[in-house]
Amino acid sequence: MKPLPNVSIVVSCWNSAHILEEALESIVATAGTFNVDVTVLDDASTDGGYSNIHAKYKDDPRFSFVRNEVNVGVAALNIMLERSQAKYIMTLDTDARLQPGALKALYEFMETHPEAGAATANLRNPDGSPQYYYRRIITPLLYFFTTPIGRFFDKYFFALHFYKQYHYSGLDVTKISELEQPVIAGLMLRRAAFDSYILDPDFRLFGIDIDLCKRLYDKGYKIYLVPEARVIHLKTASARKRGKLWLDRELNRSFALYFKKHHPYVNPFLKIAMFLDIISRMFLRFVVGREPMR
Repeated sequence: MKPLPNVSIVVSCWNSAHILEEALESIVATAGTFNVDVTVLDDASTDGGYSNIHAKYKDDPRFSFVRNEVNVGVAALNIMLERSQAKYIMTLDTDARLQPGALKALYEFMETHPEAGAATANLRNPDGSPQYYYRRIITPLLYFFTTPIGRFFDKYFFALHFYKQYHYSGLDVTKISELEQPVIAGLMLRRAAFDSYILDPDFRLFGIDIDLCKRLYDKGYKIYLVPEARVIHLKTASARKRGKLWLDRELNRSFALYFKKHHPYVNPFLKIAMFLDIISRMFLRFVVGREPMR
C-alpha cells in the first residue's frame, strides 16, 4: 500500500502561467526525498494556465493537474479536502519560491506543536530582506483605525499605537512567533482543523485569509511563524490584472461580508464607517494623489 504523503501542496494558478513553472521547480528542488504530492490548480485561466509547462512536471507522479471551467477564486483550494488524505496541506502561491529546508521545517514544527492549526513560512523579498506580510485578525476597532479618519486620530492622539499593533511593528522574524493572521502564500495547514471547507467560498480574494485564521482561533488552534522555513515571495499577484476599481470594490465587499459573519451586532455601525472610508479615500486620491495603506 502506497504511504500517505507527509504534505499535500496545492499551487493555484490564475493567469500567471509565466511564473508558474518557477514555483513548481522550487518544490522539486527542495522536496528531495520528502514525501509530497502536488496539485496544480488552474482556476479557469485565459493565458494557457499549466498547459505549456515542461513535460517533466506532467510526467512526475507527484504532480497532478486540475482545471476549473469557471473561475471561483481562491476558495478553489477547497478541492484539497477531497483530493488529499495527508495530515498537512500547504498552500503555495505561483509567485512564491520554496527555499532549501522550508518544507521540512514547517512539517517538523507542525508535528511537534499539536496546538498549531497552521504555520507560515518566513516570507522574504527577492533580495532576501524580510517581508512583513503579517497582521492581527481585524476587529471593528482595528478596522476603524485603518480608515483615513481613524488613521488621523491614531497618528495625532495615540502615536500610531493601533497601526503598529495591527501590523506587528517590531516583529522579530528570526524567532518563532505566534501570529494571528498570515497570508496563504506559504502556509501549512493541519487538515484535522477543517470540516467541510478550508476557505469560505463566499470570499473570492480579500478577507479569505482573515476568515481562515479567525476560524482556526475560534476552534482553539494557534498560528505560528517558523523562521527557518524561508519562502521568497515576489508579490506579483495576478489579481492586480483585474484593475484597481475591481480590487477596491472586492476589498470592501469582503470586509462587509467578514464583519457580517463574525461581528453581526456592530455591522450597522461598520457600514457607516465603510462608507466614510470609501468617500475619504476617494477624496485623498483626488486631492493629494494617494491614500493611506491599510
